[in-house]
Amino acid sequence: SIEPFFNFELIDEIVVVVPREDVEFVRESINRFNLNIKVKKIVSGGKRRQDSVYNGLKNINDNIDYILIHDGVRPFINVNDIKRIVDEVKKSKAVTFCVPVRDTMIENDGDYIKKFVNRDDIMLVQTPQAFEAGLLKDAYRKAYEDMFYGTDDSSLVVRTGKNVKILTGSYNNIKITNREDLLLAETLLKKR
Repeated sequence: SIEPFFNFELIDEIVVVVPREDVEFVRESINRFNLNIKVKKIVSGGKRRQDSVYNGLKNINDNIDYILIHDGVRPFINVNDIKRIVDEVKKSKAVTFCVPVRDTMIENDGDYIKKFVNRDDIMLVQTPQAFEAGLLKDAYRKAYEDMFYGTDDSSLVVRTGKNVKILTGSYNNIKITNREDLLLAETLLKKR
């Protein structure tokens, strides 16, 4: 997950956020693969995703203009997509990758269908997401002031009234969260 960011020439600094018990393992891995030129810090995460990202934000240099946030469980991002989002954040200030929903969507009421949702209006959000540094930091500050927890960085920015540009992502940019995802990941690795 780190390698494409490491290989992209406009990325100056990488801060890796991991569970506290994994910090030393990740540090050893970063050193073993010679990624420590750009990986400036490895910090422990928090209770929720938002807390973890915030811990990362507190550990970046103040002179950074743009911040990209990527889920480590999405190992199939590529340098071309990183270039696309970096180019766009310079124009739009806030950008995320999304893919259209393929399945029929519903709202449920317990065990029953309440209503069908128009899938043309629904997209799945992916990472990386990119933001002007001040914009993202302000969104985090506001979220904590309001005791608001979002599941996604762009949701924090949107709630401040700012627009987040959508770039079409890739269905290969999967999030590995369960065993079935690992099987798909193995298939994608074989295609490389």
